[in-house]
Amino acid sequence: MAGAKTENGSFDSPCEPCGGSYHAPAYTVIREGEMHTFDIISNHPTVEREPIMAVTIHGDDAQIISAILAELEKANEKHGPMPENHIEAAAVVAEESGELIRAALHHKFEKDGRPESELINNMITESIQTGAMAIKMIQSLIGPAKAAAEKEKNHE
Repeated sequence: MAGAKTENGSFDSPCEPCGGSYHAPAYTVIREGEMHTFDIISNHPTVEREPIMAVTIHGDDAQIISAILAELEKANEKHGPMPENHIEAAAVVAEESGELIRAALHHKFEKDGRPESELINNMITESIQTGAMAIKMIQSLIGPAKAAAEKEKNHE
């Protein structure tokens, strides 16, 4: 049974799966009619908190998520982990986002006689790469978030 909700949205009693008390915002995944809510950091199922977002996975969504995860795996194999410096890691995400902006500008203003489908597919590719780097950034922040929470917990 959960304790009282604190200002940051966590609960003051331990998480049953891990025994810890800190939890990041939750997210909800709805798949094949079943709803599951997870803590972002521990990935433990939780029902005590309101999710920050709900995601319904079906059809094209599943293909998009699969493409982003495949790109993430490819990037991890090629480049390894995100830089530990958060500014450098954010710059990696921004660089991919910049490539997406460039592709969108190219589509809008500089078609160069290329087929519309090619220009749109380029935006899709850059969107997938940006999504993969955003996930990689979140993954790189989970360890520091846990460490900071533990440090704060020990100083109480």
